Amino acid sequence: MQEKYDWAPEEADLMIWTGSETKADYVREDDEIQILMKSGEIRPFSSFLETPVRIAFNRKYYICHPVA
Repeated sequence: MQEKYDWAPEEADLMIWTGSETKADYVREDDEIQILMKSGEIRPFSSFLETPVRIAFNRKYYICHPVA
């Protein structure tokens, strides 16, 4: 971008932002899935599992800059 718009390095640092965001698909502590049994009992989803559910994380990268 610096070369394309003929910006000085200081200007490019002010005009271009990069970074990443990470988000968990499912966080058991925040919103445990509850299952309503035929008996009327409500049980947490984790009580049906022998091993804990592995939580997947999504990381997305971005670059922000002005459009000419």
